[in-house]
Amino acid sequence: MRSWAARMFRGRRLDRNPLRRRSDRAETVIFICLLVAMAVAVPFTARAASAWTTTRVEQVRATELATRHQVTATTLENALPASDAAYTVFAQTWVSAKWTAPDGQPRTGTVRVPDGTQRGSTAKIWVEPDGAMAAPPLPVADIAGLADRAGLAAVLLLICLFLTAGCAVRHELNRRRMAAWDTEWAATEPRWNHQR
Repeated sequence: MRSWAARMFRGRRLDRNPLRRRSDRAETVIFICLLVAMAVAVPFTARAASAWTTTRVEQVRATELATRHQVTATTLENALPASDAAYTVFAQTWVSAKWTAPDGQPRTGTVRVPDGTQRGSTAKIWVEPDGAMAAPPLPVADIAGLADRAGLAAVLLLICLFLTAGCAVRHELNRRRMAAWDTEWAATEPRWNHQR
């Protein structure tokens, strides 16, 4: 039994087989050119997408570090266990807390702390310049993962682009083959059909 690769390339040879049409040979050449172009473009695309993403994410992280501040919040109540705490390794609960904003104003809100945290305990939180709670800046360790995912997405998009181009070329060649078949049949059919 032949492999799928052998079946795929069986009719794609550039030989002198008289049954191969010029369009078959053209399709093979275009197919090879697309494969070579894709093989050359993939590493450059992956590297460019990763580099651009790394630069952009580092800029976002720098902006977040410049505009957000880490402060200490003091809990105002005990953290009771959540109802689904049995299913989590590190169960956390939202409790009321107070902190001082970077401008010196006192603020209150809810912060997430581990279950069992006692009233008066402290927790580090990130806040905006006005003291409103904010998400922590993106960790440095996450930048490489985001860059890798961007590179992979760019490569997949490029492969889809080349596959679409290959399908479009094949569709056009098949359309021309069918038109040539119709023309040849129109010339041949009257000789075969003696009932006219």
